[in-house]
Amino acid sequence: MMSPPRGVAFDAVQELYARLRTLPEDSVNYAIAERAIGLALSPRRGASNTAFLRHDAWRDARRSVRRSRVRQEKLLHCLENLALVGGRTAAFPGLVDWVTPESVYAARELEALIRTAIDREHAQGGACLTGLLAGETEQETAERLGVSRSMVSRVRRRIREITAVLVADSAEG
Repeated sequence: MMSPPRGVAFDAVQELYARLRTLPEDSVNYAIAERAIGLALSPRRGASNTAFLRHDAWRDARRSVRRSRVRQEKLLHCLENLALVGGRTAAFPGLVDWVTPESVYAARELEALIRTAIDREHAQGGACLTGLLAGETEQETAERLGVSRSMVSRVRRRIREITAVLVADSAEG
């Protein structure tokens, strides 16, 4: 029986995985290591040196995790504002501790406003919003719609922008 080929990417992933196993699962470095493994496996990354590939993947993963955390904090802030005006989401059901007919109506009205606005801008906007509310990943939504993941990412970014504006407007008025 032949052993698998030990290329640069394989060696880099093996080293990153060894590092991952030593980290606590709730640490930032654990998230970075997970992301770095995915980046090192990408066929777009070509490297002739294991140490360079490992370092490059780690650096890019660290940037990516930092950007994600900033976006998550902004989204959480928007969702907290949404909760204050009666909205409720599948991802954050605990932000509102009671459900009234008025809060359900407000959430549905807000969703309808978001859906109307995004449908005007993107042909697949409503379907992307449905996937977002259902908890689908960008990749799952892209595969379901037959479009690129980057397109779904752009539409979701726009949905978040629209939501932030609508929530800010409703909190002020």
